[in-house]
Amino acid sequence: MRLRGSILLAGCLFSGQAAASPGPQGSKITTSRYNVDMFDGPVLSSSRVTALAGAYVPLADGVEGLVVNPAAPAVRAPYSYSHFDYDVSLGFTFPSALAATDFDNNGTTGFTYQKFVFFTVGGLVQIGQWGFGANVDARDYDLEQEAAPGKPLSVRLLRAHASLARNFFDAQLVVGVGFRFAGLDLTTLEGSATTSLLSMLGVAGEIGAVLAPHAWPFRFGVTARSPVSGGVDPNSAAKPDANGDLFLAGKFLPERVSLPWEVELGGAWQLGRPINPPWVDPRQVSDAEVNAATVGQQAAEHGDPTNKKRWKRSEVVRRMLKARYESLPRERLLIVAAVKISGPVDDAVGVESFLAQVVDRSGRRTSFTPRLGLEGEPLGHYLQLRLGTYLEPTRFDVNQGPRLHGTFGFDVRVLTWDVFGLFDEGTGFRIGGMVDGARQYFGWGITAGIFH
Repeated sequence: MRLRGSILLAGCLFSGQAAASPGPQGSKITTSRYNVDMFDGPVLSSSRVTALAGAYVPLADGVEGLVVNPAAPAVRAPYSYSHFDYDVSLGFTFPSALAATDFDNNGTTGFTYQKFVFFTVGGLVQIGQWGFGANVDARDYDLEQEAAPGKPLSVRLLRAHASLARNFFDAQLVVGVGFRFAGLDLTTLEGSATTSLLSMLGVAGEIGAVLAPHAWPFRFGVTARSPVSGGVDPNSAAKPDANGDLFLAGKFLPERVSLPWEVELGGAWQLGRPINPPWVDPRQVSDAEVNAATVGQQAAEHGDPTNKKRWKRSEVVRRMLKARYESLPRERLLIVAAVKISGPVDDAVGVESFLAQVVDRSGRRTSFTPRLGLEGEPLGHYLQLRLGTYLEPTRFDVNQGPRLHGTFGFDVRVLTWDVFGLFDEGTGFRIGGMVDGARQYFGWGITAGIFH
């Protein structure tokens, strides 16, 4: 097992839903007739994905792959030896990591509200050729305002993915379909009780694929996502006034939160170690292979096999598949490139603009995010290094234009331990980290887990 930190495309892929204008650029927001563009420019993901500059759509391995490719749940890692497998992930980003940055590349440093936390949680399960996964990314802001005396306000912006996938032809082709969600929840706290004042939620479809032929040193991935537009839940406690505006605690709340349509595609090339080693379902291993492996393993570990105990078939197969994986060369150089194309959002402002209640238009045009990452293992079984770069577009009407990011990350094996038999003998554990730097931006993170 691995341990780590009815499906249709809803709507036309490139359609959008319009709202009325929020007002002139730089003016105070005085109406609720606007969208919030929830597009993210910087990469906020696991240490590996961030260090590879977000160029992950052709790899799509693990929970972090759910965000970039709905085929990820059925992408089998070469160290997956079981018919049933799973992966989990949990991450946090605190103000100390981002508060002094121009996070959304709109020319303004820092956040309107300094009390915030970003967190993400996800998991996937794999059963044979099938996989299912879900991921939730939430950003909580303490508005430092009150809906009424003694009732502080906070807002949560939510993005989520859920997908079902299947691999074909011994995992050389993986296809996934799913949904992605965008939402907003405005809450107030009275004592220990939290009350929702306003909720918005939108959902749309996405589809993705990974092509990974065993004989090729290449693999390719592609994802297409419909636009998401979430309107106000009619059952929300907050109600529009006579002008149709949602005005609460000095803020004009938006009519909608939106994510643009997106197309993401990329390819990976690996030198040295095979990039697409075959995945073998343990239940498909023949009896002849099992019998041969039993004799060989018993002879290697106990001497004469005729007088020794017989192992369970599942244990024999697991040991055999693990030995195949461990026989692969460690030396490698992975080169991965991708581009994300993001569509416009009608009459929208950015998240920071919504919080500050000043019109800063966002998403008025299609944007492009090219990415490039490198990964290698200069010390086999002990050290992995990653480098990357990506060009982050600006979604705003500012003169500074796109900005170039540089990323770096590493994993170091620090301990070998089976944790009192909970893991395989010889399991290695790692610590690592990453940095992501650009003009008026610096992000960092640390990580720990199993060294693969």
